[in-house]
Amino acid sequence: CFEILARHIPIDFETRLLDFGCGIGRVILTVLQHRPYLKGITGIDIIPELIRFCEAEIAEPFPHVNFELLAENNDHYERFKDGTPARSRGELTRSYGDAFDAAYAFSVFTHIDGKDFVSLLRFVATMLKPGGRFLFTAFILTPFSRAMLATGAAASQYANSAFLEGGDIFIGDRSDKLAFIAFDIGRIEAMVFEAGLIPCTVEYGEWRGGGLTRSLQDVVVCRKPLA
Repeated sequence: CFEILARHIPIDFETRLLDFGCGIGRVILTVLQHRPYLKGITGIDIIPELIRFCEAEIAEPFPHVNFELLAENNDHYERFKDGTPARSRGELTRSYGDAFDAAYAFSVFTHIDGKDFVSLLRFVATMLKPGGRFLFTAFILTPFSRAMLATGAAASQYANSAFLEGGDIFIGDRSDKLAFIAFDIGRIEAMVFEAGLIPCTVEYGEWRGGGLTRSLQDVVVCRKPLA
C-alpha cells in the first residue's frame, strides 16, 4: 500500500493525510515507518472496536495521529457495530473541512453500493484542500476484466456472482452484495466527476489476472479542483 501511495501522493513535512477506512491502522503504521516526519494523519472508520484499538496502540505513541468513529451504515460491516456513539458526516466536515493535503482509501470502495459511492466520495472531497489528491482502490470493469471474468481467468473465482444494472455492476456473491462489487470504468469516472472531483489516473490491479501489475485492486487517483 505504501508503494502505491508513494507513486501518486507526495508526502513531506507539511503533509496532512486522511486514511478513510483505516481499519486496524496497517497503512498508517507503514506511512509512519517511511515518512515519520509528516505533519499528521487522521484515521476514520465505522467499526468501534477498530477505532478503540487504533487509539490505544497508535494514537498514544504517535501524538500527531488521531482517529474518528464515523456514523455510517454498511450492510457488509453492520454486524461489527456495538452501539458506540459516533460522529456524523456533518460533524466531521465541520472539524476537518479543507484540512487535508491528500486522502486514501484502501479496500473501502470495493464494499460500497452504487447509491452510496458518490456521496462518500463527496464527503471525502469536503475534507480535502483545493488541489488535494484522493487515492482509492476499486474493482473496475473494462473489456479486459470482463473477458477474464467470462473465461474464468481472473485471479479469483466467483461461483455465486451476477451482473446488475445492465452490466454496469458486477457482484461476486449474491448473498453478500458488498463483499465484492465492481463498477464499469465509465461509471467510476462519472461518479468521481459527480462528486466534484477530477479523475486523473487509473492503475489496474492483478485481481483481473495476467500477472503483469503491481497491486491487487485497481487504483484510482483523483483531485479536488482548485478554488
